[in-house]
Parts: sequence; C-alpha cells; structure tokens
Amino acid sequence: MADYDEYNESKQYTLFPCTHPTCANSNKWYKKLEQHYNCTHEGEQCCLEDAIKERWRRQGQRMLNKIMQSCSDMVDGNIYNLSSCEQDFQLQSTSSEIAALKVACILLEQGKLKQYSEEPYREITVKTPNETVVYEAWKEFDEQQDKYLPEIQTKRTTVNMGWFENNTGLSDIATSTEFGIPEERRDDVDDVSDPFSSVCISSESLVAATETVLKQLTMPVTQAEQLLPLMEAIFGHSSFQLKQKQAINSCLQKKNTFVVMPTGGGKSMIYLLPALAQHGLSIIISPLRSLIEDQISRCTSLGICSAFIMGEMTNTEKQKVYCGLKQPQCPFKVLYTTPEVITTDKLLRDILLSLHSTGAIQQFVIDEAHCVSQWGHDFRPSYTDVKLIFYDYPKTPVLMLTASATTEVVSEVVAILGLTDVEVITSDFDRPNLVYLVQQKSSKTVADIVDIVKPLSCSLVYCSSRTECEELSAKLESHSIMSKAYHGSMSKQLHSSLYTQWMAGDLQVLCCTSAFGMGVNKSNVRAVIHYSLPASMEDYYQQIGRGGRDGLQCKCVLFFSATDQICHVQRIFAKYNKDSAALSARLKNFQALMSYCLNKHLCRKRVLLNYFGQSPLKDCNCQCDVCTTQCNTKELDITNYTLSIANCIQKLKNDYNGKRLTVKQLANIITGKKTSEIIKKKYNELPGYGCFMETSEQGELLLRRLVVVDILREVPNDENPRNALYVDIGSKFMTILNNENRITFFK
Repeated sequence: MADYDEYNESKQYTLFPCTHPTCANSNKWYKKLEQHYNCTHEGEQCCLEDAIKERWRRQGQRMLNKIMQSCSDMVDGNIYNLSSCEQDFQLQSTSSEIAALKVACILLEQGKLKQYSEEPYREITVKTPNETVVYEAWKEFDEQQDKYLPEIQTKRTTVNMGWFENNTGLSDIATSTEFGIPEERRDDVDDVSDPFSSVCISSESLVAATETVLKQLTMPVTQAEQLLPLMEAIFGHSSFQLKQKQAINSCLQKKNTFVVMPTGGGKSMIYLLPALAQHGLSIIISPLRSLIEDQISRCTSLGICSAFIMGEMTNTEKQKVYCGLKQPQCPFKVLYTTPEVITTDKLLRDILLSLHSTGAIQQFVIDEAHCVSQWGHDFRPSYTDVKLIFYDYPKTPVLMLTASATTEVVSEVVAILGLTDVEVITSDFDRPNLVYLVQQKSSKTVADIVDIVKPLSCSLVYCSSRTECEELSAKLESHSIMSKAYHGSMSKQLHSSLYTQWMAGDLQVLCCTSAFGMGVNKSNVRAVIHYSLPASMEDYYQQIGRGGRDGLQCKCVLFFSATDQICHVQRIFAKYNKDSAALSARLKNFQALMSYCLNKHLCRKRVLLNYFGQSPLKDCNCQCDVCTTQCNTKELDITNYTLSIANCIQKLKNDYNGKRLTVKQLANIITGKKTSEIIKKKYNELPGYGCFMETSEQGELLLRRLVVVDILREVPNDENPRNALYVDIGSKFMTILNNENRITFFK
C-alpha cells in the first residue's frame, strides 16, 4: 500500500503534509510521515508538531478559497471587514452573522475553535459603517452529520448613534400594522403577520376581539375559572384538560411551578392565558428556533402580540424588539428567546431590569425544562446559566414546562435553578389511544412498514441518520407511498416546504430524524414508527406523542435490533467520557429503553409509565404486543450464572492482558460453544465456560439483561471507538461478586 494519498477531507485527521522545502508544493499527505522522511529526506529530523500546524494551515486555506469562490458567485450582499485570531478578512455576505459564520468555518478548519464548555471562545469582529459587532465562536459536535460544526453568538454590539436615532423611531412602531416586516418586503407580503419576523403583531380585528373579551373579565383574575370565557373565545376550548386548571391557578397565585404534561396536553395555554389577563410581560425561554417560530405564528393567529430575540438575528431586527420593549406601554404580552441570548445579551438584560423595576415583568417560563438537568435526555449546558438571571428578579415567579421528565430530573432542575417553594404538577402520562408494539428488525422490516403505512393517511417514521431517512423514503416511494425525507442537514426553505406539505396532507409519510418533533401539532397521525432505536425513553415518549392527538388510535411500532444501540453508546461515551456522573446518567437513560425493548413479560404501557414514576391501576387492555400475545414466560434465578460470568470477565482482565470481548463472543463462551477462536485462545479454560447451556441467542439475551441493570456495560474500543462495543464491568458488578443481590431473568 502506498505511503501517501491525495488530500481528502474524510482522511484529514489521519494524514499529514510534509513540511520539508522540497515537498512544499506537493499535494501528497502521508500516513507514516516519519517513514517518508527516512526514505526521501534521509538524515533529516521529522517534526510532527510542524506537520500538524501545516495541516491546520492548509485546511484553513482550502476553506478560505471555497468561501472566497462562493462570495464571488453572489449577485447581492454587502462587503464586510472581519478580524479574528490576528487574521483579517474581507467577505461578501447577506448579513454580518453569515459573514462571521464563514470566518468561524475557517477557524474550525485551522483547529482554532474550542468546544462550548472550553472557554474562552474565539472572538470574531465584524465592522460596517453603521456598527461593530463582536461574535463568540466555538465548535459543537453534530450527531446527525457525525462531525464538528462551528457555532456563533453575539457578544456585544457598538452602534453608530446617529444611525440608531435615524432608524429606530418609536412613533412608527406604535402605529404600524406592518411592524417587524422590512420595508423592502412589504409589497410582497399578503398578511401583516410574518411568522419569521422578530416581532409579530396580529391584525387589528384579532387584537380588538381579544381586547373585547378581556374587558368582560372580572378583575383582578385570581382563579383559572375566571379565564374560561377568554379561553373559549381565543383558543376555542370550553373546559380545561388534564392539570391545566391547577397549573394556571398556581401561576395566578405567583408561585414557582413545575409542570410535567404529555405532548398535546396544552402546556402553552398555561402561560398564555395568564399573560393575556394580567399586567406585564411574560418571558419564554425556549431551546429551538423552530419551537419559537411555531409559537410566534400561533400567537399571531390568535391575536396575541408577541416578539422574539435570537442570536442569529440581525441587529436591525433586534433593535425593533428593543424599541418595543422600551415603550412606556410595551405592546408585547410575550417575549420568546433562547437561554444563550438571555444570559449573554447585555442590552436585553438592561431593558428587562428596567421593566422589572416598574413591575412590568409578569413571569419567566422555561420551556423544555428537562434540558437544565444533565440527567435529562436533551441536556443543554447553556440552560444551567439561566439560574444567574433569577438573582436579579427574586420575586418574579418561574414556570417550568416539559413533556417528559422523571422525578429525578424534576428535582435536579429545581435544585440547579436555585428555586424554592416550587409546586410540582404532573399529569397522567397515559395515552389510552396509543398501541405499543416492538418488533425484531429483519430483512422484512421495510415490507412491514409498507404494510403499516400504505392504508393510512398520515404517518411518521423516525430514523437514526440522514442517509437512513433518504434510503427508506426512496423505498417507500417505490411502493407508491407519498413519502419524503426530513433531517437537520436540509436548508430552512426545504424544511419549511416539507413541513407545509405534511401539515396540509400532501405527504402520506415523513421519514425523519429527531430534528423533527418538538412543537409539531398535527392531529391525525395514525402511526409513529421507529425504524431505529431512539436515544432514550424520554425521546421515545416525546416522539410517539406526535401520534393520535385527535383521540383516535395510533400505532407506535419500534423495530428493535441490538446492533442499533452501537451508535448511541458510542455517542454517549464520546460526549461524556470525561464526566463519570453524566456518563452514568446517560447510559442509565439509554439502558432503560433497552430494557423496554427486551421486555417480554410486562405490559409495555406499564413499563413506560413506571419509568416516569406513575403506576397504572391496570394493564393496557391488549393495546401492546406483550398483552396481546400473552407469551408463556418463566422467571429464572440467574444469580449463579451471573457470578460465573463475573468470574469469567475478571479472569479475562487479569490473565488475558485485559482482553475484552463482544457480547456475541462472550455468549459463545458461556453457552459452551467450541469455535476455532475459543479453542485457539483457550477461552474454554475460563471459569464461566459453558455455565449457561442454551443457544447463543439466549446467551446474548442473558448478557444484554445484565447490561441493562448495569452489572455489565458495553463500551467502545479505546483504539477504534467506531468499530464495535465490548463487554466491561458495570457499576453494580461488585454487588454480584460480593453475592449481595439475587438476579432473575424471564425466558
């Protein structure tokens, strides 16, 4: 095999350029740089550190060339002067944010970006005649694309005061029904409410209708029942559902409140009704742009004046929101923002403190509150910083909302945010119209999916990757099913187009990644299928929550293969390997899902509800595959088998140079197989050899049950983490060696 290869982006971290003067113009990159030096530059010393620096430099130059080429192809946009890391750039772009992001791409290729948790971040300065904006840049690992991507956020802005005074007059804001829509676009807009404008004020007729109902309310509003006329007039509901009434009462009484309510339970109404009926601004902190845009669009359609501020907005868009907030009578009832913005935007912070000093802030709302906890399935470090802002608003109540959180997560969120006297309100997680099915993944799985979705009008199929989405969608289309792929790598325009088609009923099936889900509200989804394993029980519950929102039956089918877990476990170890507590929490979440899939004897609805701390009075009445088939399972005491397996692993670690085996290899040993590998490596002499004389499949199942309870643990190979998973000891391993617990297994 040749020692060199032409430069290829997929190989950039395994190849090195030669820095010797005679190789300066060569495009050859070497796997074994030292060997190349010995052969080509005999007698000269190879410096790997210089080669790494040269690799970063060349990659950065290639990215710069690509960006300059794309700039030259642009037909519009402005010229921006940028600087970062002692480098100057002049780029054409449609906005300062996009220009900064282009520089962040260059810094990423140069190896100069750190991860989000590794402060300080790189600064990128963008100068225009009107303003100077400083952005912070870091890199985040994108699980869908399986690589690092750059991210930026605004750190500070210095605005030319003359430009500011000429472009942010307050008189226009108070009277314009087109507020928030750039002037150059107004002739092209049919509706005055643009859901993607930073400020959305509804049409005058909607606002007037809302105000008419508000005038009829008995003031002050202290009980949820007083809001029933408002709820019926605006939302079309004549009564509260689930625990809405209790949650709204808690908010009206100015209590800190934590609400755990299933998808479709009407969580947004809990803060929107009090926001409309009481004085002041409600500030909603939400993790995703798509969620914010959906809520803004909904507010506009209901006649609720709202606004949002996000990091990627232009400064012109932000200034419009700031000006509205500074008015003596703030026109907004709700303001949506992200945790990153509310904790870093100094101008927004000053404005909110000014509003607070006059009693004009009604409440803070933390949407998707489970993101605060590292035990939560969508842990987001920036959410933990939100607690700092609450110190400035000690008497302002906080409402926390989530559709999926265990009691452990709820407790940790409250502790992290430093809140006291919190009323926790948990709705029933039971969705009686959902049918829970787990099927073994096989070569016939695609045909099974076709049989499920073809007669149905609307279905969702969740996949683990972009490639899987596109391949499966193509296969469904070949069976005359109207299907499209939807994933995070698509443009916003294509996302919007597919979403619109699906909501309108033009698409029968959407094959999507987890990028699609939160905030989606379509009533007639008749099947939610998981072609691959979700990342956790919370993810699974949230995703199947898209189905059957009209109360009619929805099939929730999970196709299970043990090999599907490999990518999830690898990602968990890659992200949390340096934090043992977070690693254990993530593995525990994921293994709970594995336990759900391996379960053959308990009602699936009961298993799901038990995970969230609820105990149903009865099983699902044949609404799951376990209850329907009524399999004859028997409980076995496997403590002795487990002890033998533990001794086997100990022997491997001590006398076989720490050798680790896959579940399949270990299953062959404990079931007494006489393969050539076992005989050659003398695994038949291990203490656990032949301790479980069943089929290899039963042996694998036994081992996976031990992994689920963390007696054993599957871990990536240190040398090649993408290759396979190997059996290692878990946190409860010593309890078996010490004979402290009895272990049972359903066969």
